[in-house]
Amino acid sequence: MITHLAGGWLLMVIATIAILSFLLGLIVDAIAEEDAFGPIGNSMVIMAGFHLGVFSAREYSSLFDRIEAAAIAGLFGALIALCTLSLMKAGLQRAL
Repeated sequence: MITHLAGGWLLMVIATIAILSFLLGLIVDAIAEEDAFGPIGNSMVIMAGFHLGVFSAREYSSLFDRIEAAAIAGLFGALIALCTLSLMKAGLQRAL
């Protein structure tokens, strides 16, 4: 589905994901304070996790005939990326 988007719509999707991930990054930074990566770092992790979640789920599954499935896979990817990197950062801070 993503490969069939025109260039303008693909840029619109990427811009929307960037804006929403920045807002979510601000919220996570306000909640987690020093345990987070800052608002820009959080948004980069969320955006990268979203895209990796969508592309990896598309690679391993053929259930992407609807946009809702892609959005859910992206949200799971973003959550997994943020949780994994936050746990790694907390572990490194405790170890050092």
